[in-house]
Amino acid sequence: MRVITQQTFGGPEVLTSYLEASSSSPFPGQPLQAPGRDPSMIETCSLRFPTHPSPSRTPPSCGPDRCGRIAVNWAGNGGGGTVGRFGSRSRRKGIPNEPALLAAAAENPGGSVAEIDPTYIDDPNGYVPPEAIRGAWLVDSSGKLTGEYQENLRHGVPQDDFSKLTDPDHWLGWLGDDPATAVRKGIEESLRAQVADAVVEWVKILETPRFLTGGRRHSEDEQVMLVTRAALAAPFALSVHTTQHGRSILLGVFSWAAVNLSTPQVRKDRHWFDLGVGLDWAGERLQERIYEIDGADGTAER
Repeated sequence: MRVITQQTFGGPEVLTSYLEASSSSPFPGQPLQAPGRDPSMIETCSLRFPTHPSPSRTPPSCGPDRCGRIAVNWAGNGGGGTVGRFGSRSRRKGIPNEPALLAAAAENPGGSVAEIDPTYIDDPNGYVPPEAIRGAWLVDSSGKLTGEYQENLRHGVPQDDFSKLTDPDHWLGWLGDDPATAVRKGIEESLRAQVADAVVEWVKILETPRFLTGGRRHSEDEQVMLVTRAALAAPFALSVHTTQHGRSILLGVFSWAAVNLSTPQVRKDRHWFDLGVGLDWAGERLQERIYEIDGADGTAER
């Protein structure tokens, strides 16, 4: 656990990124007091576009959940595809004589070649959600199709997936009773601040977000910890549709910071919507952003 302590009037505030918190408190062994989500107007929804290609656009390893390349070597060891990933194998009557398919197989000996449904994805070389994969042709060790085809039982309309946000045992009470809905709404607001008719079709949180939670001991009861601020940075892939641009698949990190959590009448929230950046980049800036929202007057509670 990394802890940052800042001396302030009324005692020190502790900022922690501790993830394995109890369901009631981000501070082990400390009861917690903080109201439900009732934020004031969110100050800023900032949209950042990368000025150079980001490594986050090319995941280090390909798989149906992370990589949308036509050729996907799921085995990674030349020993055949991981057939349990989709469903049962079936042998088609003939191997398609498609040059692109055969070339992809030759580049992935011992792996698989995914069949992408263009109904849901315009660019098969970008991010592809698992539901947009119809199935996969298995490739033998010499780079030739075996004739075996594995259907994807999940094939269909892509759905939201916020499990990486909600599964970790980290306190998210500052986001209300439904953190996934709150984050999705924040993402939609960030996009509509740029394009009014933007419609988010689906959102997937790709990795466990970075969390920060700040608090101080209650002045009248040192056994109670008051939560004063909180923040998260969540890497995402999403599909958004606009009248002018049609469908776009976006990857980046959505960050949210909130201060004055123990005094909801003066609560402040801010969103950052950074495209083409990685989680490490956003996580480093989260340490600054959680205090940046205090403003020049420094009136935020600590």
